[in-house]
This record gives sequence, structure tokens and C-alpha cells, in this order.
Amino acid sequence: MSNLFMFFRDLIKLFMFLIEQALARFRVSRGEKSWIAVSARLDVYKKISFRNQHDFCQFKIGNGSRLESFSVINTSIGDVLIGNNSRVGIRSILIGPITVGDNSGISQGVFITGENRHHSGTNLGLVKSTEKVEVKPVRIGSGVWIGANSVILPGVEIGDGAVIAAGSVVTKNVPAGVVFGGNPARFIKDINTG
Repeated sequence: MSNLFMFFRDLIKLFMFLIEQALARFRVSRGEKSWIAVSARLDVYKKISFRNQHDFCQFKIGNGSRLESFSVINTSIGDVLIGNNSRVGIRSILIGPITVGDNSGISQGVFITGENRHHSGTNLGLVKSTEKVEVKPVRIGSGVWIGANSVILPGVEIGDGAVIAAGSVVTKNVPAGVVFGGNPARFIKDINTG
């Protein structure tokens, strides 16, 4: 293929992507004074270029909540529901099913997923027919703070008022009102008793 052909092909793909993102904004259930950055990627709608797709799940963002620049929301296998006055920081990725309570903060570069793919161990790599997809909802309570570059894995529940230290990998449930951190994340202290 010539470079000119590839340039025009990529230009068409970019145009289709921009149309998809514009259409996606109409699929979002938005609360009053919610804000979604123009550069946020919303994978909440069928792709123009794909055929035989299932309907995507829903994305709801509550009153006064913010989805910052270069964040990604993916509802291809589960809902992403964000409560009131919550924030999703720059470059964060949320792959449903995920529920975030009110007044919670998800800092920059956080990865949260309700989906896990199990590799079959063959030399075929991650070929779709050999993958087992496991879906476990993630629930994040109200008043939670998740530090930058943390990872929250499928099935995790984080209690109200909990804090996840930056760079943590959360593999199990976190009780309310505590600080967890590390890889894997573990109890550091109770917020009320210091």
C-alpha cells in the first residue's frame, strides 16, 4: 500500500471516530451541571464500522460530576454509573460494570474494570475464541478517594469514605473508612483513629 492510500484510509477512520464520539454524547444520561471533556472517549455506542454488534449498556453521570480530559468510558459489557458530585481524573479508564457513589474522586490515570479475560495458555495468544470472559461488577462507595495510577480489579467493593493510596492494585474488598495501599493493596490504617 502506498503512503498516500494509508493516509486517506486513516483520515476516513478518524472522521468515523469523530462521528461516533459525537453520537455517543447523545447516549449519555447526564445530570445537571455535569461536565464531560471534549477529549474524553465514550465507548457507549455501536461503532459505525462494525456489524452485528450487541447493544451497549448505559452510561450515567450524576449532577455536578466531571469526566476529565482523555478519560475512557466503556460500556460494552456493563453499565458505568457515576453518582453526584464525583470526578473521574485525566487519563482514567472505566470498563463496566462499575458503580461509583456520590462525592467520590478518581484521580489521574486510574484503571477500573469489571471484566477479566482468562488466557487459555495456547500459543494462539489472545484469540477471541480461546478467551473466557469473566464479568464481576465493581462498586465504589460514596466519599471515596482513589489515588493516581491505581488499578481496581473485577468484583471489588470499596466502602464509603475509604482512601486508596496512589499506585495501588486493589484485588479484594476494602471496608468503609480505611486507607488501603500497595501491590496488592492492604490495610494501612483506620481513618477515624489515625
